[in-house]
Amino acid sequence: MEMTENPRRSSLDDDTPGSQGEVDPGSEGDFRGEPMKGATPNGDQADANKALVRRFIDEVFVQGRPESVEQLVAPDFVSHTWGMTEDGRAKLRATTERIRGTLTDIAFDVEDVLAEGDRVAVRLTASATPTGDFLGVPAAGKRYRIGEMHWFRLADGRIAEHWHQYDRLGMMQQLGALPAKP
Repeated sequence: MEMTENPRRSSLDDDTPGSQGEVDPGSEGDFRGEPMKGATPNGDQADANKALVRRFIDEVFVQGRPESVEQLVAPDFVSHTWGMTEDGRAKLRATTERIRGTLTDIAFDVEDVLAEGDRVAVRLTASATPTGDFLGVPAAGKRYRIGEMHWFRLADGRIAEHWHQYDRLGMMQQLGALPAKP
């Protein structure tokens, strides 16, 4: 299991001063990667938020460590992916344990990480091989590789909310549950 950083970093993921941040309304700039006038660095908090999310992805999604859920996730955690539950953190812990028993060779290749205020967005490529029934598909020894988007809201140094979109059609085609693209 691994989490890797894509060497093709976006200018939006640049850590140099003035490369990220809020822009004053009416400020000038361009969208070719040049810093916009009036931009201020996002600062240490953005870096801390990105580090927390990277740690969460590595320990919870890649390594499947349910004990990390307790450390990194707020007690009133809400997942907007699987809907509301009374105890979102318990649901995340159970999902982590179920996935850990169903998938092997899990890898998340992080493509972009953006932070603004209490939000962190991550674009990544996920891959794994199911070893048991996965999303209603029997294991067939096939590996999938799909794009995913994750949005996180942080509060008090923990993950408070999570939104997740992924290429389910591509996954099901790669696993043989649906016909491949013509």
